[in-house]
Amino acid sequence: MAVRRPSQNNFLDSMPDQPLISVIIPTYNCAAYVGQAIASVVAQTYDRHEIIVVDDGSTDETKNVLGPYWEQIRYVYQDNRGLAGARNTGIREAQGDLIAFLDADDIWFSNKLALQVHAFKRHRKAGVVFADFMDFDDARVTRSSRLTTWPQAMAWFNRHRVGASEMAFGPMYEELLKANWIHASSAIVRRDALSKVGWFDETLRAGEDLELWLRVARRYPFLCVNRVLSGYRYRADSLCGPIDSRATRVNQIVVKVLEQHLRRHEIPQEHVSSVRRVLCQRYWSLGWTYFGENRFAEARGYFRQGLRYQPFHREHWLYLCASFLPVAMIEAVRRVRRWGRSLHAHPETAAQ
Repeated sequence: MAVRRPSQNNFLDSMPDQPLISVIIPTYNCAAYVGQAIASVVAQTYDRHEIIVVDDGSTDETKNVLGPYWEQIRYVYQDNRGLAGARNTGIREAQGDLIAFLDADDIWFSNKLALQVHAFKRHRKAGVVFADFMDFDDARVTRSSRLTTWPQAMAWFNRHRVGASEMAFGPMYEELLKANWIHASSAIVRRDALSKVGWFDETLRAGEDLELWLRVARRYPFLCVNRVLSGYRYRADSLCGPIDSRATRVNQIVVKVLEQHLRRHEIPQEHVSSVRRVLCQRYWSLGWTYFGENRFAEARGYFRQGLRYQPFHREHWLYLCASFLPVAMIEAVRRVRRWGRSLHAHPETAAQ
């Protein structure tokens, strides 16, 4: 029997009690993990779902490891188009009322879909429902809750909390301009919302999720279930790179997405000045990182970019000028500063 493709006009009024969820799993050379991702979907207590695995040109054993799940998935192979292209292929194949994303190296907890569908049914105007998640690697859990580590996230949640529940419901566009705490594998999107705002931007090789959330958030409120319902696997070879360089990579991604929206005039005028401040701060963080590594030419480039958005930012000017000093002089200043901090931390040393 053919699966019903939902109407795009009456979703809010007619979402069935048991909506079909299309689970899209993009994978590229992820044979070591994709089976675990699929197994976590199969184990869901909410079983009205379809699983679409989009193989984005893998050259490893991906297709072979899918064998045990062949009857439970729809497998689509395509030449490599990147994560955004693979997700868009999945959306094109999807038959569901709701679209859920699960990266091939991540996992879901068994009650994820059930709790998020329950939340959607209580707040049908939401464009996206997301949840808390944990970080883990192949050896251990590295963080058991991510939302609680973001003060901005908890401030938003507390401001929009629904009574004493574990849910928050409200606008999120302004917050997303400053920070993105929605992990794609934790999110479910209404299909009709995607029809209105568009799909993932395939010109982006990273940050495509933030870019989409911004477009959805301009038109729809967001809904959060404050429970850890998925796991995000840290991998050194992932798109965000090794753990110790991820802050730099995230800043680069955010800068690219926000500048793209500025160029396209997609930022409402009342938010432009805030975005310019955010971009200045992100460029400052990038410049500071490269300055600390004595990569002064690259640091100068970032400081100059930041000054485009806030021309009188004192720290940008100070470190831009300092980047032209001889390395020996910069190292001498650093030693003096470290000595000063040591005296401040241990004043008894200075008295001896």
